[in-house]
Amino acid sequence: MPKKQRHTAKKTWEILQSEGFAGGYTIVKDAVRHIKKISKEVFMPLSQRPGEAQVDFGHALANFNGTLKKVVLFVMSLSAFNQTKLLLVKKLLLCYYLDNC
Repeated sequence: MPKKQRHTAKKTWEILQSEGFAGGYTIVKDAVRHIKKISKEVFMPLSQRPGEAQVDFGHALANFNGTLKKVVLFVMSLSAFNQTKLLLVKKLLLCYYLDNC
């Protein structure tokens, strides 16, 4: 798990306190230690049948004639065919994806 997505026992205790938890730090620290000891990292393979796709959106900076502009990325993965399609657009508008803007 990326570092920025991990919480220390202290951070977890602080979050719990802000949500009304009245217990002490030691009980949270012991629980976190136990959970880390028994937990395993899990990976799920991505698999789609032909005709199914995984779609995601994101943002990137693109260079247009020397000027950096923020663009929207539309990424579609067709794992059954080992293909990825990428579309860059200026704005997040449905018509860009339907080719009728």
